[in-house]
Amino acid sequence: MSFWSRQGSMITREGTYYLLVMTFIVIGAMIRNFQLLMVLACMMVGPLLYNWRVVQGSLRRLKFSRKLSHSVCAGDPLLIELCVENSGRGSVYAVVACDVIEAVDGPKIGETRDVEVFFARVRNSTPETSTYRARVQHRGRYRLGPLEVSTAFPLGLIRNTLRLGDTDDLVVYPRIGRLTPIWRRMIQDDRSGYAASRRTHGMHEGDFYGLREWRTGDPKQWIHWRTTAKRNQLVVRQFEKQSEQDVTIIVDAWVSPRSTAAEEASVERIVSMAASVVADLSAVGGCQMYLACAGAKSKNLHGSVSQAFVHEAMTMLAEVTPATHDAIDRALLEALRVGRTGKVVILSSRKLELSDTNTFQQVWNDHTVRSEIGRVMYLSDARGELENLFIDGAQINAEKESS
Repeated sequence: MSFWSRQGSMITREGTYYLLVMTFIVIGAMIRNFQLLMVLACMMVGPLLYNWRVVQGSLRRLKFSRKLSHSVCAGDPLLIELCVENSGRGSVYAVVACDVIEAVDGPKIGETRDVEVFFARVRNSTPETSTYRARVQHRGRYRLGPLEVSTAFPLGLIRNTLRLGDTDDLVVYPRIGRLTPIWRRMIQDDRSGYAASRRTHGMHEGDFYGLREWRTGDPKQWIHWRTTAKRNQLVVRQFEKQSEQDVTIIVDAWVSPRSTAAEEASVERIVSMAASVVADLSAVGGCQMYLACAGAKSKNLHGSVSQAFVHEAMTMLAEVTPATHDAIDRALLEALRVGRTGKVVILSSRKLELSDTNTFQQVWNDHTVRSEIGRVMYLSDARGELENLFIDGAQINAEKESS
């Protein structure tokens, strides 16, 4: 339930001018001893008191609520709907609601943006809605609110402001880019000979490419009834079975102590590519994935790429904060200890080599995982190794706008 965390009335700019005029009249009446001017000054107090009384009571009758999608990708338009209900007898006019969007987790912590929404009239017992559009350019977790509501109706001399304590959370996913065919061929190519990691999808997985006669053992749901009726014999749909393998993605979100714009941009690219891999695998279905983020907070997630997995993975990637310390060694060690035999891909923002025994000291010192290093691929954005594998969302949007 909403509650009022702060309230207060203040004189507006117009009210300040009004007070100056009234003060001038009072001073003139006292100097000249002119009673009519004093009467005029006393009459001018009435509108101030009336305006104060109206704004004090009008906002207390209003109740606000906010409707929004709980997730959106960075750069995509965000629609937020504000709904207000008036429990009083009369209408309330000229209400301004100021909403605050603040980043509470991710690369832009503390960044805020204010949005004002104007309600011309709020009728009693009739909810009023207003929608505003925002575009959040950076991934992360954002908090919407508290909502500040104010009105200066009817005279505009005194404005009353009430602050609602309700807040809502919004997760802004990383930008989704486009993976090139080179990336898909690289992942599907079993160079290391780990054929055991490859699994055939279920009977319904794959692309439909034709019809054939029914054979013993074919599932009934494969039957194409329309063609069966035409030919007067059972005909089933035939699918091209696809084979996928487990994928392990490790995001090395590293920046130097005095981070540069290029390093921060590299971190965003590798995070965006990891999110694109998750989205790509979710479209295929049936894949197993291990996702690890080596940043200020090291996290990992593994399981079947389902809708719930995609949401958790995107949320984890949205909250990745670059780190100045080395977290990649521990992240790789944990990934190799999980026991999966698929490809392990490290997406890094810096130039490193797997043979660097100082950075990957724990991995090289652990004899149980040392033999697994051969199936690890290290892709560095700093060396431009992602250019042929991934097209980020910003570049895709630029191409659309230019065309």
